[in-house]
Amino acid sequence: MNVAPLTYSTTNLFHTNTPQQQYANNDNAVPNEGISIEKGESIMHLIGDKLIKSSTTGAFNPDKIHISTPESIRDQLRENAQQRDTKAMIYLDDEPVMIIGSKSITSRNIVADIASRNNGDADQTIAELKALYGNRLKVETYNDNSRPTNAEVFEIFNGRPYADYVEENYNAMVASHMQQERDKLLFEQQQLAFANTPVDAVYKVNGKIIASHGTDNVTNLHLPNLLTTLDELDIDRTAAKTLFENTGGRKVTHEELGTMLKGILGDKLETDQPARDNRPTRQSVSKTAFNQWDTAPSYNASTRS
Repeated sequence: MNVAPLTYSTTNLFHTNTPQQQYANNDNAVPNEGISIEKGESIMHLIGDKLIKSSTTGAFNPDKIHISTPESIRDQLRENAQQRDTKAMIYLDDEPVMIIGSKSITSRNIVADIASRNNGDADQTIAELKALYGNRLKVETYNDNSRPTNAEVFEIFNGRPYADYVEENYNAMVASHMQQERDKLLFEQQQLAFANTPVDAVYKVNGKIIASHGTDNVTNLHLPNLLTTLDELDIDRTAAKTLFENTGGRKVTHEELGTMLKGILGDKLETDQPARDNRPTRQSVSKTAFNQWDTAPSYNASTRS
């Protein structure tokens, strides 16, 4: 029997969406990875004090996440092979085109839209197929005692051994895990390099760090200190928005950054340029800036209009 090319889709009878969201409030992040300032209207300058402070509860714990291993996936596939989930097989011109399962319908693309149109209802799907194809269609149903194994159904439908399918998935998972480890290592190296970039200019107002500039020409605007300083000096927070627009995701020299800040803060701006051999890291400057804000008297930024 000639088997049609393996192009098929699966319509689930039970729909469960479990999206995962991750949220990080990190003063050390690159500015353009936070609130969008290139499209639409930025609301960064309207952020209240309570939204600035990092959460100390419910912290992300990667050790609590269960990640399937290639071995566990292979075991699951082998276990699934012995299950008997198929209620019917549908043939068109003696070729298998659809599997009616307990929880899903798997079909070739030629008939996939029919299953989708009927929202996975097996009876309605079969009825429409019969009306469309007539005698060309054959429906082979199974009772609970005569159902073939999932492996047997797979081999009928796909024309190849289920064991090969298991091995292919296992090898793909191994390759994927290796790539994930390489990507993770590269990401950690990049994060380490970014955190330890020397800072060649630190900008302050009354000793409070509001911005810093790395030797990689990346700007860090230390948001808590910057906003509270603007409020204390009665400067509109849209000035901070402009700073983000001019530095977020852009390379600027420390001279250019100093000019921008000077235009906003005037003579209040203090600039430290550490000697080459005595430059602090980006991480240490960011930590100092946050500690300055975190230990300052309580400030309720939400009272500012």
